[in-house]
Amino acid sequence: MEPNGYRGKILHVDLSSEEVVERQLDLDVARAYIGGLGMNAWLMQQTYETGTDPLSPGNPIIIGAGPLVGAGIPGVAKTVATTRFPLNATISESVGSMRFARNLKGAGFDHLIITGRSKKPVVVAVVPGGCSLVDASDLWGLDIFDTTDALNKMPEWSRGSVIAIGAAGENKVAFSLALVDKASTIGRGGLGAVMGSKNVKALVAAGQGRPTVHDPQSLKSLVNEMRERLKRFKNHRRVLELGIMENWNNYIQQMLSCRNFSQACSPEEVTELYGPEVYRSFNVKRLGCPGCFTPDKERLELVEGPHKGVETFTT
Repeated sequence: MEPNGYRGKILHVDLSSEEVVERQLDLDVARAYIGGLGMNAWLMQQTYETGTDPLSPGNPIIIGAGPLVGAGIPGVAKTVATTRFPLNATISESVGSMRFARNLKGAGFDHLIITGRSKKPVVVAVVPGGCSLVDASDLWGLDIFDTTDALNKMPEWSRGSVIAIGAAGENKVAFSLALVDKASTIGRGGLGAVMGSKNVKALVAAGQGRPTVHDPQSLKSLVNEMRERLKRFKNHRRVLELGIMENWNNYIQQMLSCRNFSQACSPEEVTELYGPEVYRSFNVKRLGCPGCFTPDKERLELVEGPHKGVETFTT
């Protein structure tokens, strides 16, 4: 029987040898280093050799999902990525949201360890029962959006989640990051470069399994209480209307420049160029992470002008 909150397995992929090994999660360790971040740190300690260069084959990438992921709780759909980052050569973690952590757990794994370097570009695809390394030569050179769209069209991963890199990661730019499902950044210290150094174009996780919950009814009651408290939040309706732009008055204090940062601008000028009314001019589709009560990410599409139809995502 699986332990509550966990799927009970760790997957280790050695790209150099193409060997994939499954091992059991040590529950005593998981309890001592609770959470995706804590367990990732412990696994890094066990896997990383002191002095290993961030862009060398020996630098591991460790992806983790904590024990609350997949239980329908708001705010915990977090994917934790731990490595030695090239931007500052520090061993640390980065966190992204969207669906990857839930799908990793859905495939039956709590953590994924990637070491080595592939001889050619690959996609590391984690599915129930294990992992496969899929030739990604035809994806190399594509941006993150096109890569993610191409992988989402694959029938076996149609309900999956993607962490992908673009040209910056492929070229090992020290501050390159990755995106989770096109909508959440992960790895500002250079996770994209570490993936690129390993010839990993993307990670895919596809699985619908869920961890067991010790007392589902009590958990449901707690989540419902959280939902009711959120409805009483004075800006809740404004958040639903404007998403991340609800926080515009704070953003503007950090953003008193315009025209590609070429000149200083007044708050009124910045608001006219980039503010809530401009946001309302887009075709907006709101996105949320699993279990989220208030979707705070958006797909934005231009509806007029020479670039009509172009879309992007807030992250």
